[in-house]
Amino acid sequence: MVGTTTIIALAALVGGPLVSQAADTVEQTNEDTGNNSTNRNRARINRRHRHDQTNVGTAVNMIGINATTGKNKSNQNTTGGDINSGVIDVAGATTNELNQNPGPLPSPITSEVNATQTNDDTGNNSTNTNRLRVRERQRTTVNNTAVASNTINVTGNTGQNESNENTTGGTTTTGDVLLNLSAANILN
Repeated sequence: MVGTTTIIALAALVGGPLVSQAADTVEQTNEDTGNNSTNRNRARINRRHRHDQTNVGTAVNMIGINATTGKNKSNQNTTGGDINSGVIDVAGATTNELNQNPGPLPSPITSEVNATQTNDDTGNNSTNTNRLRVRERQRTTVNNTAVASNTINVTGNTGQNESNENTTGGTTTTGDVLLNLSAANILN
């Protein structure tokens, strides 16, 4: 008499974080098979884990500022004129974070197998074989593509003020140009 049992378990995960799967359980028994019998318990467990992550990011930032408090004119006055121009104060920031993976890459899976293979009362001159094969494969692929382009053009002018051809003259007071611009790119 031949008793053969084959168990095939295939686990495939595509995408998403990998988590440890539950234990596989194998229970096989050849019992009361008689004299001169060949009895086999065979179990095969195949596990495949696949994790694919693709990130594509593009950021384009353009900042163009042209501020002027200059080119003020106080000309050809009898008593003259005073020019007080304002302050140019520009602050800006550009930050791009592209393709930041949501978490750590998965670690290899270590799931357990609980196997019980029994030959019981198989008879005189019987051939009894128990075999268990476990195969586990994991593939992780991460593709990141990122492009960032930053263009910053700034012109600040508090000059080119005129106080000319006045009978009594005039005063010109201009403010400061304060610029604080930054661009930061964190890619992949």
